Amino acid sequence: FNYVGPNGHFTLTSWDVSRCFLGTGTWFVPLYNQILWSLSRWDTSDISFAFWVRTEQDLFYTQELENLSLQYSNFTYYLYLSKESSEDIKKWYVTDFITEENSKTFKEFYICWAPAMIESSQEKLETLWVAEKQIYFEKY
Repeated sequence: FNYVGPNGHFTLTSWDVSRCFLGTGTWFVPLYNQILWSLSRWDTSDISFAFWVRTEQDLFYTQELENLSLQYSNFTYYLYLSKESSEDIKKWYVTDFITEENSKTFKEFYICWAPAMIESSQEKLETLWVAEKQIYFEKY
């Protein structure tokens, strides 16, 4: 088997707390698996996933996300496109999901993508008074 694990200690830290997952592109994989793990263990807290890609053509696994949202009432997902908009998907960056309301809704934030994007998300969360200990990330 060829296997590449996380570069750090990117694991879920709590049980049954509201979580927000933010990611893009291939960084989808660790976040999706953490979401699956939480839901399969009957985690009853609110779980949201904000997923960003450039164009609608770049989207993948949307049917799987939709199936999870239908199967688990505590799971929601949001799709963002940065280079175009479509009838169903907003033209935004995933960091636009980081709002004052969301910073108060979620107790933990899990972020997985390139270092500059993680730092941008961390800065935005910290300006909204989210404690550093509530932000978990994996830089690739």
